[in-house]
Amino acid sequence: MKRSTHRSQSLPVVIQVCTALRFYSQGAFFRATGDCINISKSSQSRCVYNVSKALSLKVNQFVKFPKTENEFSSMKHGFYAIKQMPNVIGAIDGTHIEIMTPKKDIESDYVNRKNRHSINVQAIADSNLEFINVVAKYPGRVHDAFIWNNCGLKLYFNNNNINGWLLGDSGYPLEKNLMTPFLNPQNNGQMRYNVSHITTRNVIERAFGVLKMRFRCLDRTAGKLMLSPERSCNVIISCFILHNISRKYNFFGSQINDLEVNDNIEIENSLVENIEARDLRNNLVTQSFINE
Repeated sequence: MKRSTHRSQSLPVVIQVCTALRFYSQGAFFRATGDCINISKSSQSRCVYNVSKALSLKVNQFVKFPKTENEFSSMKHGFYAIKQMPNVIGAIDGTHIEIMTPKKDIESDYVNRKNRHSINVQAIADSNLEFINVVAKYPGRVHDAFIWNNCGLKLYFNNNNINGWLLGDSGYPLEKNLMTPFLNPQNNGQMRYNVSHITTRNVIERAFGVLKMRFRCLDRTAGKLMLSPERSCNVIISCFILHNISRKYNFFGSQINDLEVNDNIEIENSLVENIEARDLRNNLVTQSFINE
């Protein structure tokens, strides 16, 4: 990030980092942040770009999916303690981050179902509200299921015999490594499964809530990211990295750890059920959620 310039010395790295951090956390317009530290809007924009680009290259160092048996075991114990849902190694969902209107030739791709321009970000969280996987590159028009079906983690699951599953809402396909709720539960066991599922999966909603409360640039209440899609994706990835760092070292204490979110199941039909996964889910209900 330190570079020379023909006109004068570039801004010190510490100023660049502080400028970016303030932008991430405050969600302020460039003018408000720039005035605070007495640098121009264009200089501030370059700071955010440079820091975000440098940070995003470190994503695999700070946002890591478990690989060892000990890591998987620890993950499963953490999730089981929430509502006795066994064998869970992550909770998956998508969240839309609003951005400014892109260029005309790609503008329609970024219009989401709420008629706003956004990046659809897929993320997976553990029971401690840390993110263990993030994909931030798809426009808002793209459905959650499409992102999952085309991400590297699904390929990893397909190529490895992973003993465990993710929890996703009904917008995702039912698969042997991705458990979804029953849309129309038929018995007590299925209803108990749904309660356990939605309560356990709730960690991803809470993680998104903590992320956006901590980094206001990602939250609608602070406006939208006034950046191109590419630069917006770098900012988003940077905030996920910083979230994990702050969780690991408890930089912000526990004051925003216990957010309450809506536990309602979103009903989305039309996804074809995988027969093997359906049988696996039925066996899970029989073994863990039917009263003896």
